[in-house]
Amino acid sequence: MQKSNRPTLYFIFLFGVISVWLYYVNANNLYYWIQKHIYAVITMVFGSFIAGSSPEGSAATAYPVFTLLLKIPPEVARNFAFAIQSIGMTSASLLILGLKVKLEWNYIKYVSLGGAIGLIIGTYWVAPFISPAIAKLFFVSLWLSFGIVLWRAKNRDVLDEIQGFNQADLYKLLAFGLVGGVISSIFGTGINIFTFCLMTIYFNINEKVAVPSSIIIMT
Repeated sequence: MQKSNRPTLYFIFLFGVISVWLYYVNANNLYYWIQKHIYAVITMVFGSFIAGSSPEGSAATAYPVFTLLLKIPPEVARNFAFAIQSIGMTSASLLILGLKVKLEWNYIKYVSLGGAIGLIIGTYWVAPFISPAIAKLFFVSLWLSFGIVLWRAKNRDVLDEIQGFNQADLYKLLAFGLVGGVISSIFGTGINIFTFCLMTIYFNINEKVAVPSSIIIMT
């Protein structure tokens, strides 16, 4: 008898997070913080929608709003992005795994490995030397490039996995993961959309496979 795809871990995680949040807010009477930071609340409503429907994390919304509109320093916006995605992306990943959504595991394994190394390199030897103005300019340029790539990716034959995966493909994924990890160290996101472009343009992977795979990588 075939088991139904029920995201049990997702619901356990969701219940746990909400319970802890409610307890902490009630115990410390912190509801006034919602009103005080209402712009952050509104930003994350849209950010969570984008994160759930695309390879971009919620930081893709939070970072530009925080740095360009609310004038929050880029390094603070990056730290917020990491913090918020540690909850949101983990939740999304548990849902994806629970529903047994089709994934590209070679993409996930080797990009994650390269990304972990790149994140360390970027955190200590790249991000501290990038000025706020350059960080904002780099962010806008990267996301504009992402839009162009998506536009070029239409009307093509798509695949559910990398065909004839070999050592050269492995090195490509490691290299893109390394660079993506450095990018994430600057913005709190980036490895997901940077490598998503490689998967959809170079490997012709179906967006329905690349998107959930990139979410797990960002987690």
